[in-house]
Amino acid sequence: MRIRKHIIKGRNGWNTLVPVLFICCSLISCSCRRESPMSKFPGTSQTEENARADSLINKLDSLTYKNDWDSLFSITYPLLHSDESGKDTLEILCAAIYNAQYFLFTEDLDSLKSYLEFIQPYKPWFSGMKSPLESKLYSIEGYYAIKSSNDFPGMVALLMKS
Repeated sequence: MRIRKHIIKGRNGWNTLVPVLFICCSLISCSCRRESPMSKFPGTSQTEENARADSLINKLDSLTYKNDWDSLFSITYPLLHSDESGKDTLEILCAAIYNAQYFLFTEDLDSLKSYLEFIQPYKPWFSGMKSPLESKLYSIEGYYAIKSSNDFPGMVALLMKS
């Protein structure tokens, strides 16, 4: 009888397990930075846009680890809401994914859903290129699947993709 007292039953167990799985996958995806596809070919160099995006990712990662969400929003909001015609797709994706991650942490599922819908048209951009942003996106989508509709198989499939 005493052993049974400490067993977490029902939904409470999932509330503990899912965030732990998400955090582990996020840490693994962030620590496993991959080279850009262009850096594998001799004679090609990384473009200025990719270098800007990499520095933006590093900056947003550090703000995320510090839980400095106000600074994160002050950087990402202009990227998402400016009227410039020559916006960089990678910077837009980066800003949207990090904002979605914030709403995931605060469990604001409506805002998270709107960011995931915003990112959806950009998903083909990831094809053929494995990036830490893609891993982070699939982790966020997996966590959203379990929180919004209790879709455990969908969550596991998305986490395996990440």
